[in-house]
Amino acid sequence: MIGPRVSFPPALDRYFTEILADVLNFSKRTILQAPGKEQRDDDRGRPVARQANISEPYTPLMVTGNLLALPYAQSMDEPSDAATIERAHSLANEAVHMVALQRRRLQSNEPEDETFIFRRWADFQFLIVSLRRLRLAARLAARSETNRAAIESAIREFDEALPELRKMRNVGEHIDEYAIEKGRDRSVSRLALQAGSFDNVALDWLGGRLDADEALIVAEAPHRAIKAVS
Repeated sequence: MIGPRVSFPPALDRYFTEILADVLNFSKRTILQAPGKEQRDDDRGRPVARQANISEPYTPLMVTGNLLALPYAQSMDEPSDAATIERAHSLANEAVHMVALQRRRLQSNEPEDETFIFRRWADFQFLIVSLRRLRLAARLAARSETNRAAIESAIREFDEALPELRKMRNVGEHIDEYAIEKGRDRSVSRLALQAGSFDNVALDWLGGRLDADEALIVAEAPHRAIKAVS
């Protein structure tokens, strides 16, 4: 059965097209076939992966009995500095909009508020992830020696304005380890994981404070720096 056609806004359509073109820029690919009687690895019927050389141009098709899968490159060269900067710019654009979205949600009333009193706590956790994603995009842009000084200066400004962000992100990312007192930062107790205070502007957690309004302003520094060199 063929599902409904999904339409994307032009900007997203171009974004996905560029990514797909990136992925398809290789001749060696792995095709994952659904298991037939003659293809079974064992009595569990696990699928078999086979290698194939597919000549260009390549158009992915849905074939009965096969899984539609993106090609897998067996070997690939590092992208050029220009391509890396463009990727960093795209990731930074995405991240700064994520930051703005979370800040907007923190200052608004949402349907979940009636049943989930910790909705803003959750949105602050997403804000932390979004800010760290932006920083990673900046680190990616700084791989280019030509632009490194300007980007690293913006990263330092970002870190100085949000000194507790790294700790909050690390604890959130490894919360399973901190829950059993195995986290790397020994100053963080398992009792602090869900202990904090918040309102529609700021989160106080792990001895630090994250202000959503300030975070949105600070996020512009690495974003501008990446945009300037892309």
